[in-house]
Amino acid sequence: MKKINDNFEKLFPKEKAIVMLHAHADDESFLSAGIINEFVTRDYNILLIYLATGLVDGDNRPILRQKELFSALELLGVQNVDLLKYCEPKYLKNGKPLYLQSIQEVIEGIKTSIRKRGIKEYILFSYDKNGGYGNRDHLVVHKVGRLLLKNSSNLSSLFEVTFPREIYLDWFLKKEGKVSENYLPKLSYWSKEFGLVNNEIDYVYSLNIIQVDKKRNALSKHQSQIQKDEFPLTLTDVDFQKLFGKEYFSYLGRSIAE
Repeated sequence: MKKINDNFEKLFPKEKAIVMLHAHADDESFLSAGIINEFVTRDYNILLIYLATGLVDGDNRPILRQKELFSALELLGVQNVDLLKYCEPKYLKNGKPLYLQSIQEVIEGIKTSIRKRGIKEYILFSYDKNGGYGNRDHLVVHKVGRLLLKNSSNLSSLFEVTFPREIYLDWFLKKEGKVSENYLPKLSYWSKEFGLVNNEIDYVYSLNIIQVDKKRNALSKHQSQIQKDEFPLTLTDVDFQKLFGKEYFSYLGRSIAE
């Protein structure tokens, strides 16, 4: 894996905007809080677009999640955020679940968001081919990212956020049976091919001490989803650093898409 820290402005020329796609409120804190904060600190033009955080008729839970999201993003320093109208699968009756929508319609919504921000050239972040851990909405984010790279001439490159399967499994197997269940991720809910293996990961970003602290605090803002007594907020500083102190990406350039 190549180190992003050593080549930051070569990989991300400042004349290009950074557009990050996320599915749900809290995904940014799990997957990319460190590099988000780095872009903010370096004064990049960064836009986060959420695909499945839309409001739902007659249900207050999405409102709460949006409030938690903006609290986390304030902590990370993010100011430019757009929320598309789609929602999670469980809101089938009163909402528009993302995974059931036309991919082209979703892409047009993203393009509209980018245009209204006056963005001309940009680098895109989406999710890996497994949607992180197999989540249906995450798989939509992956597909949308690939199609945007293929069909958008003003998009120069694509970084797909992931996490290292081998590192997680090794850590999990060493801890299993020695710690409480709340200390561990619920791998039974994840696909067997979650994340990517090491040789499929192109880049790694190492968080500094301040960013690790911000990441933990950002996660804690999503109180409706992440309890203080469960993974990952239960982790010791050492284990949190092990699993969340680095962020991982696969890379695709325009030459691959074409």
